[in-house]
Amino acid sequence: MTGVRTLFPYEPRPDQLELLDAFAISQEKKVPFVLEGPTGVGKTVCALSSTISLALAMDKRVLYLTRTNSQQTQVMREARAIKEFGGTEKKVTACGIQGRQRSCPLIKVDTDLQGGTPEELSKVCGRKKRLALENKPGGCPYYKGFRDMDRGEVFRWMSEKVPTPEAVAERLIPMGVCPYEASKEFMSEALVVSAPYVYFFNIGVRRAILESMRCSIPDLIVVVDEAHNLPEYARDLMSPKMGLFTVERAIAEVKKKGDPEVAPGIKASELCEAIGSAISGIAEEYCQEQDDALLPAVEFSVRLLSYLGTTSNKLETAVRGLLAMGEQMRQERLNRGKLPRSFAHSLALFMEEWNAVSEENYVHLALSSPVSIEAYCLDPTRATGELSNAAWSLHMSGTLRPLEEYRDSLGLEGGMLHISPSPFPPENRVVLCAEDVTTRYEEWRGNEENRQRMERYLEALGTTGKNTLVFFPSFALLNECLETGAFQDVHGPMLFVEDRKKEQRALMEDLARFRKEGGVFLSVMGGRLSEGIDLPGDVLEVVAIAGMPYPKPSARQQTLIRHYDRMFDRGWEYAVNAPMERKTLQAIGRLIRTENDRGVVIFLDHRGRRLANLFHTWEEFTGSDALISRVSSFFGEKD
Repeated sequence: MTGVRTLFPYEPRPDQLELLDAFAISQEKKVPFVLEGPTGVGKTVCALSSTISLALAMDKRVLYLTRTNSQQTQVMREARAIKEFGGTEKKVTACGIQGRQRSCPLIKVDTDLQGGTPEELSKVCGRKKRLALENKPGGCPYYKGFRDMDRGEVFRWMSEKVPTPEAVAERLIPMGVCPYEASKEFMSEALVVSAPYVYFFNIGVRRAILESMRCSIPDLIVVVDEAHNLPEYARDLMSPKMGLFTVERAIAEVKKKGDPEVAPGIKASELCEAIGSAISGIAEEYCQEQDDALLPAVEFSVRLLSYLGTTSNKLETAVRGLLAMGEQMRQERLNRGKLPRSFAHSLALFMEEWNAVSEENYVHLALSSPVSIEAYCLDPTRATGELSNAAWSLHMSGTLRPLEEYRDSLGLEGGMLHISPSPFPPENRVVLCAEDVTTRYEEWRGNEENRQRMERYLEALGTTGKNTLVFFPSFALLNECLETGAFQDVHGPMLFVEDRKKEQRALMEDLARFRKEGGVFLSVMGGRLSEGIDLPGDVLEVVAIAGMPYPKPSARQQTLIRHYDRMFDRGWEYAVNAPMERKTLQAIGRLIRTENDRGVVIFLDHRGRRLANLFHTWEEFTGSDALISRVSSFFGEKD
């Protein structure tokens, strides 16, 4: 603790001292640490001061993983504060890295490159760097500027100022220097590196960052911020999926190239068309009125062999031939300065991944919207397993309960679990729950009185005069309630609606207007407004939870329940209740962001009672008049 205190840049509160001591115990035991700490606890600065002290003592490096740019900005800000307070003599240095899509100055002006994947952009970058070194047309001038820059001056500035990636770009781009390459090279000197999740959990990208840092996984102390996202992120990362969109473009692509044979008697288009027919037939037969359905592991291969009238060996040869053809097309596009993208290559790569997955860790699914098939990964440790080889790992979020589910899902054996209380006055928030309404499917569809009560409650929210965020479990329910006219008394710019199809820039413009003008904003739990935004003071005064966000019953969900029952005998709790609880608490977390914020949380679903023990105050009510009266009285107003 002494070493940590010499680096802690502020006067620590008792709860922060307790947290730092808990970190130290976990480090001594060499077990992972899982932390739930609400806004205001100071998770970032506690994590950095502790891990930096450990890294200096053990000659290790800190890799701080974030999900958003705002989180990364906070990391760099606190690292700068630590350096200025007590880290200069200890040579505390930090570097933030973002992907080429955000860092490359050429991509910012080339619309053809802006949709590239990290792997595609890496190939484009490699070619442009090579051409620049050879002084040939098409080379990257910023890479040439990077090669010629005064490294001593630039790295001295980065070491002293601890700039964010955005600040690095603002300084270096006008100098004609690539900020991505400069940051990548500086990583070899940085004690702390802040990076997006993909830099550790994607195998290929992880190899690249370890090479740039000049270290191995046992040399790393890994911090996972906003860790509630990690289990599902890891599953998605390891789940190969293929839809008709890619198949159709692969067919057009290979025909444009003359449609050669990929195996004796099998043309490239025939293979692609057979894959598309198999996917369409599977979705039509298995899904019917469902969104998804379990698929026998061999069903896709059996149909494909039937459509082609061939053998398994010949099919494997055809897939390899399509892969080689796709790789050739990718190289041709790259040579022309284009994204090295081939839909045929993506299709063949999917086929290889589909055939390689194990039935123990995966289930095969047919999906109806969009029509596709997926090998869904049940076990997130397929992506996160290397965390066990790190020197130490710290996992934290404002909403991580139940912590046992997170620890068990990621295989963090012996992991210490810790919940920090909120530092804000509990009386600043009151939690209300309607006793007579629910969005539970059976009651929502079969009870008209229940639906009318919900409509009256939503109408009441629009008449309180308080800036309100209403979170629905889904866009479907949001739109259904909007169509009832429940918000017809909220006119003009006073009503804002998050639309699934709305571009991010337009949504942020709506949010800016809401901050300025107030009103009612309709959103969904798990959506873009449910985490990562701050609406302090009276910008946000009421958060309403219009239905509990239980996962939709599906084949995918049922397999997760069975998986958790088999592994931990806690299927419903881990697969159903845990994601509901986290999504709900994330949405509620938008309300109280500083010690001066005051507000009301309203559950418009009696199932909210299951979370009552998580709150300091809990009041139940019936009727829209009671809702309006209690909101008014909380803010010291007359009805």
